Amino acid sequence: MVWPRPVRQGILKVICHKDYERPIIRCIHELGEVELIDIEEKGGSSSVKLSEEEKEAIQLLGDIQRYVDYLGIEQYIPYIARLPDSKKVAVDDEELSSVVAMARKTLEAVAPKVDSLREELVKVNQELEQQRALLKIAETVKPLGIELTHIGEGRYVYAVAGTMSEDKVSMLRWRVAEVTGGDYIFHHASIGKERAAVLIATFKEHKEVVQRLLTAFGFEEFKIPSELEGTTAKIMEKTRKRIEALEARLEKLEDEKWKVITQHGYNLLACRELLSIEKERMEAKNYFRRTETTIELWGWVPLKHAKKIAQAIDKVTERTAIVEVVEPVVPEEERPTKLENPRIAEPYEALVKSFGIPNYKEIDPTKFMILTFPLIFGMMFGDVVHGAILALVGLALVAWRTRKPIAGEILGYGLKGGSLLFWCGLTSVLFGLFYGSFFGSHHIIDPLWFNPFTTEGNFRLLRLAIVVATIEINFGFLLRVVNLYHEGKLKEAFFMPICLMWTHIGAMTIIFSDQYSVDFMKWFSTTPPLLLDPSTTQLYENLVKLLSSHPETSTAALTNTMKAAGIIRELTTRLSTPFYMTLRPLKVLEPLAPNLFDKGVWHTLEFLEALHLLPEQLKEALHLAEQLFIWNSASHFEIHLPPVTITVILLVILPLTLALVGTIAISHDKSEGFSEIFDQILALL
Repeated sequence: MVWPRPVRQGILKVICHKDYERPIIRCIHELGEVELIDIEEKGGSSSVKLSEEEKEAIQLLGDIQRYVDYLGIEQYIPYIARLPDSKKVAVDDEELSSVVAMARKTLEAVAPKVDSLREELVKVNQELEQQRALLKIAETVKPLGIELTHIGEGRYVYAVAGTMSEDKVSMLRWRVAEVTGGDYIFHHASIGKERAAVLIATFKEHKEVVQRLLTAFGFEEFKIPSELEGTTAKIMEKTRKRIEALEARLEKLEDEKWKVITQHGYNLLACRELLSIEKERMEAKNYFRRTETTIELWGWVPLKHAKKIAQAIDKVTERTAIVEVVEPVVPEEERPTKLENPRIAEPYEALVKSFGIPNYKEIDPTKFMILTFPLIFGMMFGDVVHGAILALVGLALVAWRTRKPIAGEILGYGLKGGSLLFWCGLTSVLFGLFYGSFFGSHHIIDPLWFNPFTTEGNFRLLRLAIVVATIEINFGFLLRVVNLYHEGKLKEAFFMPICLMWTHIGAMTIIFSDQYSVDFMKWFSTTPPLLLDPSTTQLYENLVKLLSSHPETSTAALTNTMKAAGIIRELTTRLSTPFYMTLRPLKVLEPLAPNLFDKGVWHTLEFLEALHLLPEQLKEALHLAEQLFIWNSASHFEIHLPPVTITVILLVILPLTLALVGTIAISHDKSEGFSEIFDQILALL
């Protein structure tokens, strides 16, 4: 079977004349398939001296980025490219000079307009903020019965107004009266939100002490412009008119700003993109090895695209370059990973990468998630209407992305997830039909399968969830086994994923068995039929007859008790095989696990015999015997627990123990002992 894996990589090596440096960089950048290797391990540091033209390109990139940020063009990306008045300039990026010339021309057209707009917008916004603050002060002071022009410092009197917490007003008034000796005027009015407007007037000689007091009480003083004239009412009217004029001017400036965006936004973004590409190409030069006349570059390339890349490089260098693709000698875990999936898998690939990128040898689970993720989502969110809405939203996002491929970062994530929402919505509709769920109601349509809100439906949904989870979890274990196998880690594959699969499947087998189901208490309270050899079966039947009889005299009861005790002694003798000798695969764990059937059980039976207990009490001893399952072998008897307990041990406890022992051995690197245990287990199995 061919498992989906990351793309196999090779190392591209190119040697050519230094005159072809830019064509080669441009070629590999456009192909997008080459990851450059720093040959001299310079870490991509800026070791290549930039030309004046390259320095200008970087400077232009910074300037253009500032204008893009100020104009907020990013949020308009889906729209400006389709506007009819958007001025688009074509450019040939084969030469850096062409890109620099275009960026310079665009900046010369945009900079004067934007700088003028920015300067005027700053002035208008500042004045508008001041006028709004003044109006708020006037509206606050008006209930105090004082004119704005009277607030401040005069020849003999100091007056101050502001706001403070309403619950501190009374205390402030008392303190002001104390520090001024009663020479003060104090007015206040509630302005809501537990705040109060306060006016204090006193002689000028008390100014400093009053200011310190106000600071201690958290008083926020109003700053009154000194050039104000007229009454408070006239000031308020004049201020409102000025605010209206400033808001109108601000709206006009915003319209002019939008006009600049529609006319030059596309070119600004294009220049930024081209200059960013040029910057990346400049940084790529740091990965080259140089001589006086040649350059050498190495890079990781997908082997299946190596021929196409080599041909493209031959073409741009006019077949003068030495090009070869070699198999890498570095360890596979150090090779870069490139996932290659169909476009429909793009959102699922993002989910995989959010958990971790598979290495070079591991299986890429992206294609499997195309099925499992929508399936499980539909099971959890099964509803016809809700699923249809989700599918329509996903379909709209897919259509939007097709028509407007350019999008901002945040919007881009939503557009990429459109197909994921669509398929999740479809599975939700499907399971909604299965469940009979229509807009949260289960009484509008009949379920095609079952109603999960009934008692029986709850149980069926639980079983369905367990089945699907079991399949998916064990498939994940299987992928892990395949990964470890290809890495040559057979021991790790056995002791972790295989043992965990063993445990998981065993537990599910017990849960879904007809005899035990999901009633966990039933596992250990119900005794299955015993399988005995003929002689032991006869002993068992005699014991049952004795215990089920009802003797009329104490002598007969004692006789029955003695007979029963003798039978129990015989059964004890026959069933004395140690547990770890019976289950041979467990013998290798003998140093790790104690004998589960110690002599305490048999000592208990001997004690019962010695006391000559009555039949009713012997039934308790019989219950112990009933818990033993006798397996007839050709040569000997073997002792077991009840079948379900054996199943639990063989299918759950044993693999968990093996996984634990193997993990500990691997982590402590006990190579010799670990290998011996591993070999014995494989031989016995």
